[in-house]
Amino acid sequence: MRLLSLAAAMLAALILSVVPGEAANATSTLSASHYLQHRTATHHNVRHHHHRRRKRRHKHHSKAGGPGLGTTSTTGASGTPTGTGSTTGTGTTQTKPLLGTFGISTAAEMTTWAAAGGTAVVIPVIWGAAQPEANGPVSLSSAGNNGDDVLTEILQAKAAGLSVILELDLQYPPAWVKQQVPQFKNQGGTAYASSNPGADVRDWIWSQVGRDAVSGFVKGALSTLAPELSDIAGIRAGGGYYGELQYPDDGSTVNGQPSYWGYDAPAQAGAGLATGETTCPLPGYVYGTGTAAQDSEWASWYLQSLGNWIHWYILQLRADGWSGPVYVLHPSFG
Repeated sequence: MRLLSLAAAMLAALILSVVPGEAANATSTLSASHYLQHRTATHHNVRHHHHRRRKRRHKHHSKAGGPGLGTTSTTGASGTPTGTGSTTGTGTTQTKPLLGTFGISTAAEMTTWAAAGGTAVVIPVIWGAAQPEANGPVSLSSAGNNGDDVLTEILQAKAAGLSVILELDLQYPPAWVKQQVPQFKNQGGTAYASSNPGADVRDWIWSQVGRDAVSGFVKGALSTLAPELSDIAGIRAGGGYYGELQYPDDGSTVNGQPSYWGYDAPAQAGAGLATGETTCPLPGYVYGTGTAAQDSEWASWYLQSLGNWIHWYILQLRADGWSGPVYVLHPSFG
């Protein structure tokens, strides 16, 4: 039985996603079978991190965080890559590893973390707290760690000498988004939902309604953050389950096959399909039930759709004023 690895799907999509003008050396198209043999690629100004999944991911990033982020680099004004990795763009030269943590929000906690050797802190903008009204204004006053003010957290981190990594937390959507945006569906027709905070995502991969909701949140958040954008070292991006670049993963199966989540109306029939996406080339087909050629065609579509999403999301960040590094989160365990 041929099984498509969900972890492989996430990594393939990263290889497939290319931002024009920023990834001239990256591969823009790649077959699924070729990807499974080649799991690495170089992107410029779009960093890829294996995000170690921790139990810390409960609502509002409560104080259970551990070290994270890993080694990174940014570039000087010339656009020449510095330090480790490969990037382009503008920013502050950073050649040492960033040792970051989650879930701290007070000045005392940040000072303590810096004294212990920490160099960075992840500050979230919790979507559900920032934009509780449908398509309403985005407020950062209670959208940060532990319900604190995001701008205050950024200033406290700066005062402690810590780099700020921002995370726009799509994985905590407000109630109106859960009601308006289509749910993913698996090959058995079951709609995806989760009671676990950080896991109850909706379809902004194929759904234009979902993309529009995300666009409004991102634009509002970055607009409000405009005075502090120069104090932000990078933005973490993924947009899926636990903030990572992946489809849902609830462990469910259908007729012995793992659940695949490309069977809602936008994906299969094109109803409300997002710009830049395509409908399934083999409507109703389930990976592993036909020929190798059919599997390849379906898997390529499934993975490329995820790549199209992160491509769109990064361009959205750029259009809304962010020109710095984007850290794309690969799913993994640790």
